[in-house]
Amino acid sequence: MSKAIYRTIAVFVADINEEYNDSFLQSLNKCAFEYNFKILYFYSFSAQYFHEAHDDGEKNIFQLVNYDKIDGVVILAQAIKSREIAQDIADHAIQKGKPVVSIDRFLDGCININFNYD
Repeated sequence: MSKAIYRTIAVFVADINEEYNDSFLQSLNKCAFEYNFKILYFYSFSAQYFHEAHDDGEKNIFQLVNYDKIDGVVILAQAIKSREIAQDIADHAIQKGKPVVSIDRFLDGCININFNYD
């Protein structure tokens, strides 16, 4: 009996309740199923914008990933309103030799996918 071979992607997103995030994540789930990927979601309910005490607590979720167990990273960087937090996630993954895709905001060292809203 052969074992299914799959890759694991860590997805980082903030403000998980936003409609934008919901439609994107549904599409990502569909593609992951189709191409035999597993997804680990690391998300906060806060947009990480106001720098309030609960924001500081919630951002710790982004530090829980074990990079030795994943094959790549996707950051919904526009949803994470703090550019510093998004770049920090990218930097950690890059240091571990993982490819990083940033969605809708340029981050250094990443494959950047930006949308033209004009």
